[in-house]
Amino acid sequence: MKKKALLFSLTVLLMAGVIFAQEGRGGGRLMGEVVDESGKALEGAKIKLAYVEYKYKAETVSNDKGQWGFIGIGKGTVIVTAEKEGFVMGQIQLGVSGANKNPTQKIVLQKPQTAAADPASAFFVKGSDLYDQGKYEEAKEAFTQFLAENPTASRVRVNIGNCLLNLGKYDEAIAEFEKLAAELEAKPVDPETTTLKAQVYASIADTYMRQDKFEQAMEFFKKALACNPGDPAIPFNIGEIMLNAGNGTEAVKYYNIAIQIKPQWAKAYMKLGYAYLNQGDTTSAVTNLKKFLELAPEDPEAGAVQGVIKSLTKK
Repeated sequence: MKKKALLFSLTVLLMAGVIFAQEGRGGGRLMGEVVDESGKALEGAKIKLAYVEYKYKAETVSNDKGQWGFIGIGKGTVIVTAEKEGFVMGQIQLGVSGANKNPTQKIVLQKPQTAAADPASAFFVKGSDLYDQGKYEEAKEAFTQFLAENPTASRVRVNIGNCLLNLGKYDEAIAEFEKLAAELEAKPVDPETTTLKAQVYASIADTYMRQDKFEQAMEFFKKALACNPGDPAIPFNIGEIMLNAGNGTEAVKYYNIAIQIKPQWAKAYMKLGYAYLNQGDTTSAVTNLKKFLELAPEDPEAGAVQGVIKSLTKK
């Protein structure tokens, strides 16, 4: 009876939120330097990186040689800005690899009297800052202005859709994501387009998840997985839906797919352990929960997992 009670308790706990892809993260590196118009290195410039299609952002400061860098970035399109007192903000936009070191970039900062500002990109930066502040309505307007000035930058619709999503305007968010999906369908098939399409499908799935519309969410997560089978977060999320629906067999299947893609993902082992536990397979549950502790001994959930293991192995 104690084990049955434990199984029930774990199932209830697992109904908590779904973890989605940390888009923008990967194994890539982007290095660069910031200089003035004469080529002199600028120390202490604030360097910000923001993805056009993802929420992920990062920032750093240039060193005494004007050098700066970001590591652990994923594939996508980024806008990198550089700011220093006495200069007009400089920026570059480029596609980056999530697997390798990207070409070194140079940002030249100009004095106010010679600089020509780019109002369109300023809208994007403004939208990003407002989004970070939780001002989603204002951020949406800024991103919409950016799109009006850059009609070919359709991927910014992801940002607009995310603003609507956070405002609870689910139908409008789905409509925005579907506009981008339709545009992508009309483009020639290439890896970048396919990856973005997977993200859009995952965003639609996320929107349905927030409305507890699990069948629709599953449909779009599977579309996302078909587009991008290399993203471990997609099968992980399918596993979450399956486990919450009481389908432990399918949950185990998809958590294992996530682990095959990302073998060192501690969270996936923990959830796989719970999925096995839901099926009554305590041996496999303990094995995977121990693997979680091995990979993430300092995780906030480590204590609870240790307690579960102790309960399952107690004779």
